[in-house]
Amino acid sequence: MSKRMELYNEGLTDYEIARKCDVTTGTIARWRRKNELSINSIHEKRHERRMELYEQGLTDEEIAEKCNRPTGTISSWRYRNDLPLNKKKKKEFKKRRELYDKGLTDVEIADKLEVSSAAINSWRKREGLVHNKWKKEKYPKRMKLYRKGMTDREIAEEVGVSANAIRSWRQRNRLPGKNKTTSSHKRLRTLYRLGLTDKEIAKLAYITEEEVVAWRKKYSVSPNYLTSANTNTSEIKNLWSDK
Repeated sequence: MSKRMELYNEGLTDYEIARKCDVTTGTIARWRRKNELSINSIHEKRHERRMELYEQGLTDEEIAEKCNRPTGTISSWRYRNDLPLNKKKKKEFKKRRELYDKGLTDVEIADKLEVSSAAINSWRKREGLVHNKWKKEKYPKRMKLYRKGMTDREIAEEVGVSANAIRSWRQRNRLPGKNKTTSSHKRLRTLYRLGLTDKEIAKLAYITEEEVVAWRKKYSVSPNYLTSANTNTSEIKNLWSDK
């Protein structure tokens, strides 16, 4: 019984005492009523714990981590109690913005500041900032597809935007438009009609054999198993005459 009282005096709830004493919550509740003890409110405990950490100068993320709660929950609790941001928090926000402006992603910023990427994600959304990941990955993909000889429409289908968006992107980067006769589809079709195998087509088109197979399936084309074509013909060379 002394252990129960000790735990009760520490502010533990019925449930927490029950777990430590290996009994049911009902057993602890009956014991508490028998001794005319009031309930230890979990809400009061949470508030006291958060306030203690806040007064130590911890940020919302740090308090959330110690209390095993989402950062948004701690931020809402702080706003309800009219508590301003800790100075450390203001400095951290400034550092976050500096790293963001350098082009770092949420994960990279989180690693440098030793916080969770979810915390950076929430902060970025509150600030109305776009994910730097899009800036890093989206356009290089377009350039890669462009260099394969794909048309604006083909690139647009691959990255999930309109052909006009690709055209505008290409013009901003001063890239000439690809001639329709040199699109990847027509190149592959020409190579296929020459009787080349998937492996030979892939080698000449600078793509993988899997991409050739995917192209064949898309257009319901059966494979060429034996080649009889001369891979040095002028027809093949003319496919890349614009490069």
